Amino acid sequence: YLCSEPAPPKSLFAVNKTQTSVTLLWVEDGIADFFEVFCHQLGSSRETKLQEPVSVSSHVVTISSLLPATAYNCSVTSFSHDSPSVPTFIAVSTMVTEVNPNVVVISVLAILSTLLIGLLLVTLIILRKKHLQMARECGAGTFVNFASLERDGKLPYNWSKNGLKKRKLTNPVQLDDFDAYIKDMAKDSDYKFSLQFEELKLIGLDIPHFAADLPLNRCKNRYTNILPYDFSRVRLVSMNEEEGADYINANYIPGYNSPQEYIATQGPLPETRNDFWKMVLQQKSQIIVMLTQCNEKRRVKCDHYWPFTEEPIAYGDITVEMLSEDEQDDWACRHFRINYADEMQDVMHFNYTAWPDHGVPTADAAESILQFVYMVRQQATKSKGPMTVHCSAGVGRTGTFIALDRLLQHIRDHEFVDILGLVSEMRSYRMSMVQTEEQYIFIHQCVQLMWTKKKQQFCISDVIYENVSKS
Repeated sequence: YLCSEPAPPKSLFAVNKTQTSVTLLWVEDGIADFFEVFCHQLGSSRETKLQEPVSVSSHVVTISSLLPATAYNCSVTSFSHDSPSVPTFIAVSTMVTEVNPNVVVISVLAILSTLLIGLLLVTLIILRKKHLQMARECGAGTFVNFASLERDGKLPYNWSKNGLKKRKLTNPVQLDDFDAYIKDMAKDSDYKFSLQFEELKLIGLDIPHFAADLPLNRCKNRYTNILPYDFSRVRLVSMNEEEGADYINANYIPGYNSPQEYIATQGPLPETRNDFWKMVLQQKSQIIVMLTQCNEKRRVKCDHYWPFTEEPIAYGDITVEMLSEDEQDDWACRHFRINYADEMQDVMHFNYTAWPDHGVPTADAAESILQFVYMVRQQATKSKGPMTVHCSAGVGRTGTFIALDRLLQHIRDHEFVDILGLVSEMRSYRMSMVQTEEQYIFIHQCVQLMWTKKKQQFCISDVIYENVSKS
């Protein structure tokens, strides 16, 4: 087969320069198997090559053992299928050694500096090994922690912050390797999970939400820091053309089958319950998934926006009637019929009641939430319109449920998952989807259980096929 020359690294910068070391940071342009980094002392034939190339390498590296006050010409070359790119060069100079005329002071400072530098080098080596190991095992570019670099002011001044926020995060993992992947991610108190979740916090920081910030709409937001993006928000159709009449705190979220498969929204407030039912009717949503109780830990999390009995209740111009209610240990299923003028629509209401706010079900309860997701998905295959999903804020448990529903469908047809990419995409449509690191880890644990069940089904099918063949 033909191998085209890989693209050279771009935006090569030198940061954190000391007397004996410099950190190089660059952007991978295209796909590279690994990089080779060389530093050549200007005016000398001496050339220092870094460690042997690895199959996958990071695009942040610290070069040490350099001479003070010395100019170097460093190059970075991308390799793909053993084919090198054109190298990218940068000229760097190490810091000048300061000389103190007082010999005694110099001696004391030298001893202290040696101890300090040694401690710093040990720390840098440990951190560098972790980053390289993550790059080798989880894909180049995924784990460079731009969030901490930006926070600490270590990004070059001309790097675009907007570009960082808009970049697509991705980390596909083969499901056959998923158990080992989870075990590795959980090392050092879930260190690698923390790195990924820090990256996710940058997604969507620059996406506007002007409608939610309008003074007349602020009272319609349950939480002042959870606001719908303008480009993906659900707009109500209203005869009233006043500003804000079309506003509800809700966003379309893409799914496995369509670009507007879900509506993620906050738990209705008393003053927004009429708008909630208007949205359900106008969007022809036949499924509502509620992932909270109305009151949790003595705090109101959501308005009781449906009838308490089978007696129909009017919510503005819309009448809602509860036809049936079936309560189980962890969830309740309700059948509503909504009427507006000559229009009638049946809606199924699935309420999961065993999910703590800002937390996750216990590991033993993962089976329960997956049964709930599967039950809702079975109903969704018979329904039209987007699925309306809410908790209290409409981001934490809501994002976790939508992620699990999408992954349940994805694993049915594929043998890999990209949870980082999925959550990154959801956060680009509604802020803070999958709100906590614990929820992010819980999604991985549920995928582990999904894949185990799928493999068991394969084994049962193989045994049945073998028995039929023998007979």
